[in-house]
Amino acid sequence: MESRQVLIVEDDAPFVELLKLTLRDFQFQFNIAKDGLSALELLNKRRYDLLICDYRLPKVDGRDIIRLARAKNPECHIVLLSAANVDMIDAEIKQLPRFGFLQKPVSPSQLRKEVEKVFPN
Repeated sequence: MESRQVLIVEDDAPFVELLKLTLRDFQFQFNIAKDGLSALELLNKRRYDLLICDYRLPKVDGRDIIRLARAKNPECHIVLLSAANVDMIDAEIKQLPRFGFLQKPVSPSQLRKEVEKVFPN
């Protein structure tokens, strides 16, 4: 089976390593973007099965990244991460299918549960 493509968009490098470590058993192929512009470039080059994205990012915010990910692959599953609570996230984003939200600080078990809903391990 071909490994699933995952894009992590997060500007906190130690947190990215925690995310990757938490999901290591899923056999994902990870790409990392440290800011919104880098994420948009990667999304234009490759189709992703899962997008794990911070909501507030330098240069381009999570809304625009999610929109492009969905335009490129409507089946892409999204896990949005934010220090803000879900009530502060755009209603348009919250209503997307295949959408999950985790409030920071995110625990490894929360992330695993969210991803296992879509990709049982």
